[in-house]
Amino acid sequence: ILPNIHGTYQTDTFFHETFATFNADILGISGSGTSNQRVIGDVRVTSPWTLWGGNRVTASLSARYDVYNFDNTELVNSEIYSGLKSRFLPSGYLEWSLPMLKGGSKWSQVIEPRARLTIMPDIGNDAGYAMNNDSAGALLSDATLFSNNRFSGLDLWENGTFADYGVRWAAFDNSGQNFEVFIGQSYDFTDRPDVDPNSGFHNGQSDYVGRLSYKNSEWLNLSTRFRFAENDFSLRHSETAAYVGTSRNFVSVGHIWAAQFLDAQTMDKDIHEITAGLSFHLTERFGVRFNAIYNVTDDKFQRHTGGVFYNHPCYFLSLEYRRDNAVKEDYVGNTTFQFRFGLNIDGAKL
Repeated sequence: ILPNIHGTYQTDTFFHETFATFNADILGISGSGTSNQRVIGDVRVTSPWTLWGGNRVTASLSARYDVYNFDNTELVNSEIYSGLKSRFLPSGYLEWSLPMLKGGSKWSQVIEPRARLTIMPDIGNDAGYAMNNDSAGALLSDATLFSNNRFSGLDLWENGTFADYGVRWAAFDNSGQNFEVFIGQSYDFTDRPDVDPNSGFHNGQSDYVGRLSYKNSEWLNLSTRFRFAENDFSLRHSETAAYVGTSRNFVSVGHIWAAQFLDAQTMDKDIHEITAGLSFHLTERFGVRFNAIYNVTDDKFQRHTGGVFYNHPCYFLSLEYRRDNAVKEDYVGNTTFQFRFGLNIDGAKL
């Protein structure tokens, strides 16, 4: 995928703590006799307020506009298309939270209920164009809640009106130890055009998602993320990980389990995977990283990646490989290599 240019600019505050953010992406995809280029623009105005009693309210308005140039590209409706297409998506959200802190001589605690209402026009299947896109659809998790876009990648757009809500409890001490528990859910007011039975989203109430974590400020991070079915609280997805080391030199191991459905009633074989990662720096600026996912169900490596990285105060570069062994419908994984170079301008990466 070349070129890929991303830029972000955030203004100073207009009044109170209100500010605007401008994002732009230029991306080209080509291969097997097909190609497309796109320009993606996004502007967002965010206004956070702290009100009486510690209530926090954030209002936000945004607009996104994409322009695509397709060349012999298969669209969602299976049409082979060449030419320009564009789309425009205004949206806004209103978010409330109330952190309630209780101090102690050794430990302090905070409990925080939180809710967000996001309003977007319902554009249905117009939210996506190309079949060979960079988006893997929406997968409900604790990280998906309260996000501006529940889809991964850039091609697919979330749309319609939905609400996110949940509650977080955390405890921390002066030595840097931290425990956290979170549970939440999403509610779609607009029927989704296609509901993947494995996504965790439904028309109306979604599944329940949450996380448990422990970390200290020096070398250890333990976490588990989970999803329970909305109708009977049966376990649908769990990810457990242990991270030992610093941000530069570390070892990580983890386990992923997920129930899989062919449709709303028919079970497929479960996903059962083991993950591992390694990072170490040979010098202050030069490092090596490796990650792997082993598919226990199919007895094979699902994916492994590795590369070398160099970070300079003025620029950064990396050379990475990625081996994908996934096979699904018409998709067959392969080996790719990626070289990246970027500039650091006033602390921002380009």
